[in-house]
Amino acid sequence: MISLFAIFMFVLAVSLGTFAGGSWGAIGIVGGIITFLATWASQRGKPPINKPLMIVVLVVLGIMALITTQAEYPDVSWHMVLQQASIMLPLALLFHPDVIAQFDQQRFFPVVTGAAALAALAFGAEVMLGTPLLHAMRGPLVSFTEYNRGVSYLAVFSFPLMAYLCLKRPRWQCAVFILLMLIPVLLTESRATRMAFVVGGVVTMAAHLSLRLTQRAWVIILGMMVMMPFLVTQIFVEHHDWVKRLPLSWHHRVEIWDYMSYRIFEKPWAGWGIGSSHLLSYAQPHGQMYEYVPRLSTGHPHNFILQCWVELGIGGLVMCIAAITTLLGKAARLPAAIAPFALGAWAAGLCIGSVAYSFWDDSLLACFAMTILAFILLHKKIALLKE
Repeated sequence: MISLFAIFMFVLAVSLGTFAGGSWGAIGIVGGIITFLATWASQRGKPPINKPLMIVVLVVLGIMALITTQAEYPDVSWHMVLQQASIMLPLALLFHPDVIAQFDQQRFFPVVTGAAALAALAFGAEVMLGTPLLHAMRGPLVSFTEYNRGVSYLAVFSFPLMAYLCLKRPRWQCAVFILLMLIPVLLTESRATRMAFVVGGVVTMAAHLSLRLTQRAWVIILGMMVMMPFLVTQIFVEHHDWVKRLPLSWHHRVEIWDYMSYRIFEKPWAGWGIGSSHLLSYAQPHGQMYEYVPRLSTGHPHNFILQCWVELGIGGLVMCIAAITTLLGKAARLPAAIAPFALGAWAAGLCIGSVAYSFWDDSLLACFAMTILAFILLHKKIALLKE
């Protein structure tokens, strides 16, 4: 029964989650807790907790709490610290070997891959019919962009499924699956999703040619991305005509990145407090030049480096880069058959985090956790084949 629920959890994420992106968080968090409790109950021993990972999570939460003591908006920041605890701790429960074993079933990948393929086809049908499901659930005036998040998460999670299909014979099944994934990726209005899927695919191909070179290139790119606050402010002033030619959503992002960078310059060491970025003023120094920020809401910086730095200061930036580079290293050390796809998923996730959603979003973190878990299961599958 536990293994059936574990598979159902992933099937629900790739199916329902494609149409309701916000459900990934609830699925991952609730699913993690239930799978953990069921595993513990079946063993009747010590709780199956991955202690090293749990210590890391507690240290991260502790640093967040320490920084929050100096937050500009303490009520907002303390609420966000508690919210992150309610997200990170349950997701960490998924990574004990005994809990992972509940997902390590022969039918896991065939069932989840089939569900993802059907979800892609269903999304195509939904769009071709004029989105009747979206209008029935959310009303006639709802925007098609409501589907952006779910398709983004499906695009990231598709990489371990591609890896699984490439392990099989015949490999044409992987090609068919990629074509099916292109249906929601091309139909969505999210340019970030298209960019993430394309970049992830290019990185996967590059890593097949040279894994180490691809890994080193991304380390350099990450180092350049840390310089973003200094670069974007210069570009906004010196090449404002370029910015004005961008599509509305990207123009809006550049304006957000510009004023968030100046808020970083004001409090670079301690930051303003986690969750506070939407409360920061855009007025200085270029508020009068902005076309979209005054009219459109700014919920977050739309970039993980800016968000960690402006909210948590230099300590948050270091934690963020350390986590991302650690995941890059672990992806590169996977078996050669799946490591390129892991780097592709890593790059796709990085793209999404760089231009789209809040870094603290429960569904984004759940998508990342479930993608990592899928690669762990693939690693175990390869190890069994070698035996």
